[in-house]
Amino acid sequence: MKTGCILAIVVGGVLAALTTVDARQEERGLRILNTSCRSCHGVRRVQIQAMDAAGWTNTVRAMVDEQGATVPEADVPVLIDYLARTYPPMPEGTGKEIVLNRCTVCHDLGVIRDARKSRADWEATLTAMRTQGAALNDEEFPVALNYLTANFAAR
Repeated sequence: MKTGCILAIVVGGVLAALTTVDARQEERGLRILNTSCRSCHGVRRVQIQAMDAAGWTNTVRAMVDEQGATVPEADVPVLIDYLARTYPPMPEGTGKEIVLNRCTVCHDLGVIRDARKSRADWEATLTAMRTQGAALNDEEFPVALNYLTANFAAR
């Protein structure tokens, strides 16, 4: 019994420490983004890129090497890791560009990825967004609805 309690305490402590390290690393990545990238780019421009680690590596390297972005070398891996985790690729498919270009005007991609809705709920969401000013025309509406339903359906 004592061994089980001690093991639970140790495992709990390790998990808490790892969570704290991850949170600090995430905070550092956000701080680097805000300091080094947002001086030229709004966050939306970053969000709609939606790339994997290789894509973010190429982009960050190009910004530093060719565009003169100031990112200390020690911060580059932290920034790339943050970008790849926070703004990963969206699933390919018809409607992806509409979602990237219309929905991210107001929403972070994480909100969209995490929503997980039924078709009826996505339709209600898109309808509500249009009534609140989302620039989603009648031709784009069903395309975005199909994309969201296919890729971010309720589990």
